[in-house]
Amino acid sequence: MYKADLVAAFKNWFHKIFLYKKNRLLFPVIALTVSFLILDAISSFAQGNFGFHDGRTSEKISFKYHRNLIIVPLFINGQGPFNFILDTGVNFIILTNPVLQDQLHLSILKTILVRGLGEGKDTKAGVVGNLNLQVGKIDGGGFSAAILPAEEFSFSNYVGMSIDGIIGYDLFKSFAIKIDYENEILTITKPEEFKIQRKYRNYPLSIENQRPYIYTTIKLASGKSIKVKLILDTGAGHPISLEPGSDSSIIVPAAGLKSRLGIGLNGPIEGKLGRLPGLNFDGIELKNIVCSFPVYPKGAERKLSDDRNGNLGNEILSRFTIVFNYARQMIYLKANNTLKRPFEYDMSGLDLIASGKEYRNYIVTGIDPGSPADLSGLKENDIIMYINLVPAAQYSITEIDNLLRSGDKKKVNIVYQRGNQIGFTQIILKRRV
Repeated sequence: MYKADLVAAFKNWFHKIFLYKKNRLLFPVIALTVSFLILDAISSFAQGNFGFHDGRTSEKISFKYHRNLIIVPLFINGQGPFNFILDTGVNFIILTNPVLQDQLHLSILKTILVRGLGEGKDTKAGVVGNLNLQVGKIDGGGFSAAILPAEEFSFSNYVGMSIDGIIGYDLFKSFAIKIDYENEILTITKPEEFKIQRKYRNYPLSIENQRPYIYTTIKLASGKSIKVKLILDTGAGHPISLEPGSDSSIIVPAAGLKSRLGIGLNGPIEGKLGRLPGLNFDGIELKNIVCSFPVYPKGAERKLSDDRNGNLGNEILSRFTIVFNYARQMIYLKANNTLKRPFEYDMSGLDLIASGKEYRNYIVTGIDPGSPADLSGLKENDIIMYINLVPAAQYSITEIDNLLRSGDKKKVNIVYQRGNQIGFTQIILKRRV
């Protein structure tokens, strides 16, 4: 009865507010902040091989797309399915859920240091081996993986669903893999059987340290156009990230928005956000792109073991149907219906994680000083109960992200819990980049 009275009291506030219902999927899906930039070199351990073993040459697999990340179902040693992030940026399988060690009776062969971007220290991880893996009708044996300790960052709370691991090169090296972002389908084909369809553009791909790179041209805020080397990173949700110092023309914008750009294995990745006037894929031009400029603690730059200028994440890649063919060192792109969707960034200044059994309890973990969320009076550790009169649990965290990017000056009404108190506030969104 108390909650009903509470909602009724606020109803007059809500009735003029846009209700985020059936048309919520029309909102621009903007890059979120998870960026899995992991592992310098642990390739001395055994890496298995996937293959078809029933005569087929191709397989379609549905995936889930949460917080601009591709989540695929994977079986390990006959158990599962487990949820794995499909990440072209990693060259070694990672088990992010330490419970799997006991559940699958895995023995640690060796302890290693896992290096990633972020402000913390390198992470210790155990290496497990002789894993049998299956994705759809594709399987293989003899795989090794790094398993993270229990005290490390919870990917599940950040993504808003159970996440058990990350897989990249071990899958991509064996097949031509088409990612259909719009329909959330992977098509995995034997490389020798793969035939590209019409309307795709092909681009040379360079595989270095088991990661894919392309060269493309970008236009900087200064008006200068330069050729850059970028890693294609399906484990990053942002549009593009450029490494200051990798080229004398790439400079952190003085007036850029200071922000936490993401979470790596070593902790938060801090930096600034700005706008990139243009990026050209051999005639396909994207404009006014939100661009991340990471700023690392002193000495952290040594962790960048290649000569790349940055990376392209899913907020750009998802505007295409894209085929990775490592065997031919090519990628193929076909623009989809989201190509011209404007690039936006969070307009609230609110950081959330998801908790609870179904990951539908939302907790404020950070607020940018001076942001709309800060001005609304919300505080860290507040629990979000209602959003625009709708129980927060009816939203996925991805849908909340979309709402908080939905338009300059839009109003978002929040009922929250702080300790034993219930409060109401309104966030007036503001384009900050």
